[in-house]
Amino acid sequence: MMAECLFLLLYPAISDIRIRKFYIEPVIVIALLFAGAGLVFRQVTIADMLFGSLPGLAALGISRITQEALGIGDAVVITGLGIIAGWEKACYICLVGLVLCGITGLVLIIFKKANRKTALPFIPFLMISVLFVWILNG
Repeated sequence: MMAECLFLLLYPAISDIRIRKFYIEPVIVIALLFAGAGLVFRQVTIADMLFGSLPGLAALGISRITQEALGIGDAVVITGLGIIAGWEKACYICLVGLVLCGITGLVLIIFKKANRKTALPFIPFLMISVLFVWILNG
């Protein structure tokens, strides 16, 4: 399950670092392919996938409220994570990603490499947090 999440995050993380944007269509296709495989091979129900999409829908709402301080692409990726890993792991991954992003931002501000308005790409932090969760859960 975590390997699928890493595969889902690979393209958007690289693109988010390099050009600060990515196409959401490949992310949607990959998430749907893994969702279909989950239905076929792991006996995951459609209800599990719908509940899994809730963190991403919440992120989409946050994106709208904050005038896309959290990008729509980030919300789509979080939705894909939730569909693949479940809503509990998606929330945990997002929490760890937010903490890592916050610590990085704080360090950059302390060393005067950034200011409060500097935007950091969030998807790479999600990828690191997936690795962190994967290592912790064995």
